[in-house]
Amino acid sequence: MKVFSAGCNTILTIPDGAGNWEKLEMCNLRENALTVIPPFINKWKLMKRLMLGSNKFTEVPEEIGEMTQLVELDLRKNELAILPFGLRKCVNLEHLNLGDNKLTELPEELVRELGKLRELYMYRNKLDTLPDNLNLLVNCERLSLSKNNLKSLPETVGELEKLKELYVNGNAKFSSLPNSIGGLKVLRELGARGCPKLKSLPKGVEDLDNLVELDLRTGGKKDVCKVPGEITGKLEQKIIRCKIRGVVVKKAKGGKKGGKKK
Repeated sequence: MKVFSAGCNTILTIPDGAGNWEKLEMCNLRENALTVIPPFINKWKLMKRLMLGSNKFTEVPEEIGEMTQLVELDLRKNELAILPFGLRKCVNLEHLNLGDNKLTELPEELVRELGKLRELYMYRNKLDTLPDNLNLLVNCERLSLSKNNLKSLPETVGELEKLKELYVNGNAKFSSLPNSIGGLKVLRELGARGCPKLKSLPKGVEDLDNLVELDLRTGGKKDVCKVPGEITGKLEQKIIRCKIRGVVVKKAKGGKKGGKKK
């Protein structure tokens, strides 16, 4: 058997016999009532897609590191507070969803080894900071960090040359985008909605030539993010093809004060 799918049920445990499914390549157990990931998953050497989201897991066994063929791992919406050290051995991962857990950090060791990641979801966790070596995610195209406790992003984010989507929505303490943001030459979507502390943009925003959506709405009655006067002109040129929301345009040098962009 190569595929096993039993999502959206009320399964409480993974039976011991499943350890004999050594040819399994895809396993879907999303939206059940599972509480334990058994250590015999190390027998699933050929596993490429493991979908365990929306269960009740509090930990992931170190044996996950023996599933070296994993390309996609979904652990969203569980109760994970820490990640196993062994996860860094899953060097072929391209899609990793850790959203909606209780994680307080993204380990540097993990970032260092997962250079093939194309999509990383860390939304709805308890992250205060991110590692400075985030630039090692050289293939990352989508990075979701919404609804954490972040105040800023490391400057190394600007080195993610393949990044197309970046989301920091709902970080109430988020106050600044990195000056290196202009290095994201293929970025198409930048979401910082619900970040009332973000009151200005770095000059590098003017270099985001492929941007099609910039959302800075606070979610309140008044938007507060102001565009520096020196980049107002360039943003105005982009407005035709770039949907800009929640920006208060300041008076440019020698020009007229702009209005609020909705």
